[in-house]
Amino acid sequence: MSSTNVKRGKIILFGDSITQMSFSAADCGWGAWIADRYQRRADVLNRGFSGYNSDWFLKFAATDEGQADLFDHDNVKIVT
Repeated sequence: MSSTNVKRGKIILFGDSITQMSFSAADCGWGAWIADRYQRRADVLNRGFSGYNSDWFLKFAATDEGQADLFDHDNVKIVT
């Protein structure tokens, strides 16, 4: 095994309850499918918020907690 410090890319899934449930094994979720396809190449982060609409999401994103949770990630390759 190599000792090089390679950082994986990140794929961040933003959205509503459909995104939140995208990792559901019972529903064969599309987020889980993406994580499977990119395994060992990228980390897939789920940031789905059930019940949120665009206005609520933007208000959350404007807070310090929202900024850290949603945007404080290195090496992001894809955002949905």
